[in-house]
Amino acid sequence: MILGLERPQQGQVLFQGHDIYTADKLTRQRLRRDLQVVFQDSYSAVNPRMTAESIIGEPLENYEKLTVAEQKRTVIELLERVGLSEKDLKKYPHQFSGGQLQRINIARAISLKPLLIVLDESVSSLDMVNQTLILELLSELKKDFGLSYLFITHDIKAAYSIADTLGVLEKGELIEHYNSKDQFFSSEHPVVKQMRSSILAEHPRFRSLPMRINKS
Repeated sequence: MILGLERPQQGQVLFQGHDIYTADKLTRQRLRRDLQVVFQDSYSAVNPRMTAESIIGEPLENYEKLTVAEQKRTVIELLERVGLSEKDLKKYPHQFSGGQLQRINIARAISLKPLLIVLDESVSSLDMVNQTLILELLSELKKDFGLSYLFITHDIKAAYSIADTLGVLEKGELIEHYNSKDQFFSSEHPVVKQMRSSILAEHPRFRSLPMRINKS
């Protein structure tokens, strides 16, 4: 609904003071430029027939008036900013790992220097190493570009590693909102306490599981 893809049954979605569902076409187009997304599945989020250069360059073609040389230079800069290089320009999605392709998606999302990026479970499909690397990259980009994120996740550790504030949704409703990690960890709300109890210790030796006894 925030992205304008699913109309709410009631209420409003306000972005920069405009309801994205009632704004005129020109205003919606301007809002779309400032509102980007990185989805969970990096492969289904791209056209498999497009190269990295075309994927990242698509928003630039839609909103910027760049020469061919200017756009290529911009795409290279974006590739390098997310940890890839010019040699990746002509590669297709199947030639990248999941982590690399998610970097392509991030490069596309930041190409127009938006005000808000919705990160929809954007690290949950990656292994732990790539999750850490992508979260570090997102933190760097947030600082360098002055971005705001709406980071949607079931991973509490990922949330508080990148978020300035934390909100907890339960059955479609915002039940709790915290301005700090400490507030989250001191909350007595039963749902939040249940979430905290699901956090695994860093090292397996400190994790406990119910013991099952086979009496046969």
